[in-house]
Amino acid sequence: MYSEGQLKVANLILKNKVFSVDKKYGNFAGLKFYFTAKVTGQRVMYSMGEPYDTIQLDVEVVKVSGMYSHLMFDSRKGNNYNRVEMLENRNTAGFDYLMRDIGSEMEQIFKVLDTNVNAQVENLKISESVETEDPLRRAQVSEAKVPRTMVRGIIQKIVNTLKKKEEGEINIPFMSGGEEYNIMVDIRFNDEIESARDFDLNSFYNTDTGDVEILIQVDPDRLEKSLFSIIGELNDDLTHELQHSRQSEEGRLDDEDFQGDNFEYFMQPAEIEAQYFGLKQKAKSMGLPMEDVIDDWFMFRQEKFELTDDEVAKIKNAVLHFDPSRI
Repeated sequence: MYSEGQLKVANLILKNKVFSVDKKYGNFAGLKFYFTAKVTGQRVMYSMGEPYDTIQLDVEVVKVSGMYSHLMFDSRKGNNYNRVEMLENRNTAGFDYLMRDIGSEMEQIFKVLDTNVNAQVENLKISESVETEDPLRRAQVSEAKVPRTMVRGIIQKIVNTLKKKEEGEINIPFMSGGEEYNIMVDIRFNDEIESARDFDLNSFYNTDTGDVEILIQVDPDRLEKSLFSIIGELNDDLTHELQHSRQSEEGRLDDEDFQGDNFEYFMQPAEIEAQYFGLKQKAKSMGLPMEDVIDDWFMFRQEKFELTDDEVAKIKNAVLHFDPSRI
């Protein structure tokens, strides 16, 4: 059997990564599946009477590409498939072979642990926010209210400055409602970050000026290690605050100071909308399920904003079920 240390290393290999597998045969032939995975344990299996150790996995499909992918999987969002239950009920619909192929793909990843490693998918979930990329489907208008190209361009300028380890303020112009405003970024290098991470990032939409203000504090010695996470946070914060800018231009943002507690603030319709677009953009940029991104966000901020577990659950549910078509 594998040691706890080996299983921990296996999970570290999988952390924050998206893998893919091409289906060449069976019900899903021609489709490509993108998925995240985590180790849940191990068991002894038998082949021809001989025992062999098997790493058990839970997998979440976050994207499917290929012809008719939207017809097959848009209606399966949130569905869960358990290997044992499917085999007992003889109702596999091709998912048993998909799980087998994913297990084989993971065995290649785990060869650093054991050249004869075996892996088996026990549970497979179709993400509630699964993306389908179908060449036969008519192109749809993006639901995003803030152009992703603009967000990427702004982030690139910030990252270039960070890599040079230049402190100070930089102003980046952006357009909203035909008017020009600024992204005002204040970069400070500090080896005594108050948060639990090696960086701290705070953003704010100024309703008086229409500008977006961002403060980035980072430990200079840990910059390279933190850069991927910083880019993820910038995708969220920039999209979030620029969504507020769009709301303001459309007359949908209350410019008055909010009166209420933190939970009530988060549950405002304009805030839920901005959280949805910001966290979704972060999830796409990092290749992670949106649920995981939301959980990660509150893991570092729940105590700061004095939110109960029940309040976090309600905010999360509101964000996940936000309908952008109603804007």
